[in-house]
Amino acid sequence: MNKFKLISILLVFSIVGNAQAYTPKSMDVFNNVVDAIISDDITGFVSNDNAMLTRGVSSINASKIISVYHNNEMAGDKQFKGKPVRIKTIASAIKTDFSGDAYIVANGRNSYESVMLKIDKDDDRNLKINKGNKVDFVCFGGGMIMNTPVLNSCMYPKDFADMVYGNVRNKIMNISHKNYKPSSVLEARIAYIYISLENRIQDHCLGSAKECISYIKKLAEKPDEIKKDDFSDEQIKKMKEIKGVIESDKNLPFAPTKPVESTRLKKLLG
Repeated sequence: MNKFKLISILLVFSIVGNAQAYTPKSMDVFNNVVDAIISDDITGFVSNDNAMLTRGVSSINASKIISVYHNNEMAGDKQFKGKPVRIKTIASAIKTDFSGDAYIVANGRNSYESVMLKIDKDDDRNLKINKGNKVDFVCFGGGMIMNTPVLNSCMYPKDFADMVYGNVRNKIMNISHKNYKPSSVLEARIAYIYISLENRIQDHCLGSAKECISYIKKLAEKPDEIKKDDFSDEQIKKMKEIKGVIESDKNLPFAPTKPVESTRLKKLLG
């Protein structure tokens, strides 16, 4: 997210080995900042703005995924299977399979090639989709079935973002625990943004989220003004740890996401 470009500039401290306890100066301010950043990023993700979450979700179209799988199914699985992808396409048909699960057929370059998007049949919004409508979903790659690429657990972008950030928010609330360690790159970035700006935002993030995020963006446009001397030893140690987590843990997911059965989506999101 370019409005938070200070992250790449501030990550300049050396890494330490031992966990350090850190407590935000004000949990009210911390909560407001986290909520403001999350709300702003969800809005950006839904509207295809330059959101942090976008970096963890590949954008594809039906022709692209068909081409990759038809050229090399193993390469297709490596690129897409089990991973979140955002697909904008045209519904060529809306159907149910033998087990009663619903799916959308999206054609590629012609009517002989298609992708199957599995959707939640209990979601009333999906009942309003008609043949020829444009659709926009975040799904999880499901491999190939009978020469057709399948995308599982397709949900609306807002629902997906809410699910991801609900998990992020639950995890980041443990930031004051001595053994706190971000469980995703997305969580680490939000924690780093807060700590790096903590000394400057106390008076601006006690009120409305709009004022808070506006001030954060203003500060983010001038990252060169933030110096090492601005931070306490406690803040510097925690930023080192977060930087270390991002750089050293190669298996750290960008965002906490996993595929779920389409019939469970409503229960999960409700």
